[in-house]
Amino acid sequence: MKLYRLLSIVILLLNRERVSAAEFAEYFEVSQRTIYRDIETICQAGIPIIAYQGVNGGFGIMDNYVLDKYLLTPGEISSIVTALKGVTATLEDQHLMDVIEKILALIPDKDKEKLQNQEHIILDFHPWGTSKAERNKVNQLKRAIESIQIASFSYTNAQGINLNRQVEPMVLVLRGYSWYLFGYCLLKNDYRLFKLSRMKNLQIEKTRFQRREKSYDEIPDSWGSRKDISMLLRFHPRARVRVEDYFGTEALHYDEEGYMTIRVTYPEDEWVYSFVLGFGSDVEVLEPQHLRDLLRDRAKQIWDMYRSG
Repeated sequence: MKLYRLLSIVILLLNRERVSAAEFAEYFEVSQRTIYRDIETICQAGIPIIAYQGVNGGFGIMDNYVLDKYLLTPGEISSIVTALKGVTATLEDQHLMDVIEKILALIPDKDKEKLQNQEHIILDFHPWGTSKAERNKVNQLKRAIESIQIASFSYTNAQGINLNRQVEPMVLVLRGYSWYLFGYCLLKNDYRLFKLSRMKNLQIEKTRFQRREKSYDEIPDSWGSRKDISMLLRFHPRARVRVEDYFGTEALHYDEEGYMTIRVTYPEDEWVYSFVLGFGSDVEVLEPQHLRDLLRDRAKQIWDMYRSG
């Protein structure tokens, strides 16, 4: 534990200009006396730490000091490479491939073959069912973001309305099982989130734009103006595997007969209605009442459509 703390102190000092003993003590949940002993040990190892006195005092590390490559263990380097490989499986980015090659160069030759034959984790950020066409969209839009070029496409929204859009692309977002583009829509004169599977005829125009300051993280509701709906759902035991796959087990409440209930909140739209209907008779909406009424009417329409056959 002490060795881990010593290395962490060095890394924190490399990333920050100055850190006080009190901050270190709180971070590692040890006494300040322990931190002072750790600093002394690090200095004895030849790492140049400087102590600053005064109100804004603390510890810093000498400018231009860099970590020796052997402070990262082969296992830690392998973990970094595994994560980067997961990204390159989705994005055709030669820069990432170059980074992987450089990081692999940090692994001693005697450990390389052993690590290559012992990959215990594979990260694949591709949503299941992702088509080659959608992967091409991801890479096209990535290049548009990097080159600050406007993207144009035909887009069908959740209401089934199709419009031609011109967008200043800002961020690619992987949420759940789908890819989205966050950008500034010139048609709506506002920020929007576009699902890539609803895009058609994607073109990257030669027109360049000036990148706006607002970021995806600053948007309080990137899904637009839709109101949220809080639902209390009750599932039949025969749907257990599917329900646990989707919601996990922690948020579910099980009764003695094996029925599962959960309260979830989503933006209310056609996706929510289709999502609940997709469980068929294995789910009952307990709340809210207006959703119960809506689904009852939808189910009746389905019954009316099939009973004549």
